[in-house]
Amino acid sequence: MRTGERREPSCGVHTLVAMQQRAVMVRQSGPALRSSYGRSHVPLFDKTPYHQTPGFLTRRLHQIHVAIFLEECAAFNITPVQFSLLKTLSAGTEMDQATIATQIGVDRTTTAGVLRRLHARRLVKWRNAPHDLRAKLWRLTTAGNKLVKKMAPHASRSHERLVASLTQSQLGTYIGVLRRLVDANNELGRAPLHLK
Repeated sequence: MRTGERREPSCGVHTLVAMQQRAVMVRQSGPALRSSYGRSHVPLFDKTPYHQTPGFLTRRLHQIHVAIFLEECAAFNITPVQFSLLKTLSAGTEMDQATIATQIGVDRTTTAGVLRRLHARRLVKWRNAPHDLRAKLWRLTTAGNKLVKKMAPHASRSHERLVASLTQSQLGTYIGVLRRLVDANNELGRAPLHLK
């Protein structure tokens, strides 16, 4: 992280409350919601070394990807979350803050901070929504579009490097498993993803 650069907040107070409410809902809803396999009471990983559990490996792989992304995209001074937002808006559709948040799977507070920083760099701009003058519709500036096009090959290379050790067959299986896990647990995240 560069000197003076602010880190995107990982979680707001209202987000923690939402997470706690979802956790209570899961506990109270019984095995059917907790596990689609109907075996939530079976301790699958109680004897597994922690560094071999799904949660640990997922977090570690995310750390590795962020490091690779920042290395590949160092010249642009853009974080993975910022690039996700820019890439989403690069489709050309204007979006309000709430829609952007659901498109990239980030809570509204974090999205507001990301938009503020990108706006300060003149990479995004906004106008008042015709139906609600309190709402802002965001889109990329010309500079933002140019940045996304320049960054795209570097961002793509970060993904390629992450999975370089896999065969094509393994890669297809890996992506399929990831998508299944994300889809099955999407509503439990602090910021559910809802792609259009």
